[in-house]
Amino acid sequence: MTNELVLRFQTVLRQQLQLQPEQGILAAVSGGRDSVVLAHLLKASQQKFAIAHVNYGLRGEASDTDAAFVRELAADLEVPFFEKRLNPLDFKQNLQEKAREARYTWFTELCAEHALVGVMLGHHQQDQAETVLMALLRGRGSKAVQGMQLKSGNRLRPLLGFGAAELAAYAEAEALSWVEDASNRSDAYERNFLRLQVKPVLDTRFNQWEALVARQAQQWQLYQQLLAAQMPDWRAKVVQVRAPHWHQWHLAPLADLPYADLILGELARAYDLGQQLTEALLSLQHLPAGRQLEAAEWLVTRTATGFDWHQPAVVQPFSVQIEGPGTYQLPFATLEVAVGTNFDASWELFDAEHVNFPLQIRSWQAGDRLFPLGMSGSKKLSDLFADAKWSAYQKAAALVLADETRIYWVVGLRRSTFALRTAGTRTLLAYKIQHD
Repeated sequence: MTNELVLRFQTVLRQQLQLQPEQGILAAVSGGRDSVVLAHLLKASQQKFAIAHVNYGLRGEASDTDAAFVRELAADLEVPFFEKRLNPLDFKQNLQEKAREARYTWFTELCAEHALVGVMLGHHQQDQAETVLMALLRGRGSKAVQGMQLKSGNRLRPLLGFGAAELAAYAEAEALSWVEDASNRSDAYERNFLRLQVKPVLDTRFNQWEALVARQAQQWQLYQQLLAAQMPDWRAKVVQVRAPHWHQWHLAPLADLPYADLILGELARAYDLGQQLTEALLSLQHLPAGRQLEAAEWLVTRTATGFDWHQPAVVQPFSVQIEGPGTYQLPFATLEVAVGTNFDASWELFDAEHVNFPLQIRSWQAGDRLFPLGMSGSKKLSDLFADAKWSAYQKAAALVLADETRIYWVVGLRRSTFALRTAGTRTLLAYKIQHD
């Protein structure tokens, strides 16, 4: 039994984690049974390692007793030992979160200082099942319900495929000693509540539930890898970046893609837009253009062609004088102006003979009109914006190219027909805006 478990553990180290015996790792050991088993399995596998222990000082003498036990364990195993004592007064608020952050920061520092490839944690199958169950109950989303991964950054969890019962059997067979944390008997914390109150009930009806949930977490991780591989293709099809300096984006319709809701949620998560924004996008997907929702710091607008969302910001009006060909710096972009006869499609082109310098590129103003505009004469810019179903934010940030009497170009929307090139155009005046 014990030899079989050691061989399985070695397989995880060598094949799944790609660790060689001479590569040093850091084992986080609390003194509890699972971390003690982890340390002994590392020793039995002839893996180079050191032990790290965090003394939170939350239980007085009991905390010091645990630290002394782990120190003695490291001496018995003949491996280096590192201890860090934290001040419990530093964790009055958000105790678990701040303590977790402090220990992982220290683990990372130790790995860097002693050339260790990562920190190894004693999380096992039961821990994985509890993590997934809590994520489901909290509605944490697709990423959270994947649970813990075998390798995540510099954190290694070689025991995720091992059940708590078989680790307990190994500890008994090897006559191992460990310490019990009295706080584990309190159901004040959510994980303890699941372990002490919910788990016994589930065990009586679904005795394999932990293994099944842990196995499902592995499947979700594989699905996520497939989604990640598909993401570049989805992103190229549906995501258009508009004015990133304003934190504004556009998402094209998803009607032609299968599983639209799933894709939309994955895209929003990939861009780290948050749960509230993702839910807003999903709720607006089947609503008519013009509908808006506020989500956290975002304003989301359903447009005729998809979605716009942006973080509200003050757009300061500005004007930049254009004296002739050259490069001009705008508050958030670079404007290139050139004269010639041959330009590619990335340029906006005008008949140079009908445009006179100096010009301005400026924020639009109330009362501005685009003139002439085909057979219709002229049109207010505000009406053009309405026809194009531009959002309030797009309108606030709109730019025009103009002289003292005429607007030649509403950037990103329309151009005046007055100076458009024709078959008789001999010289072109070209403009290109590149956002910073």
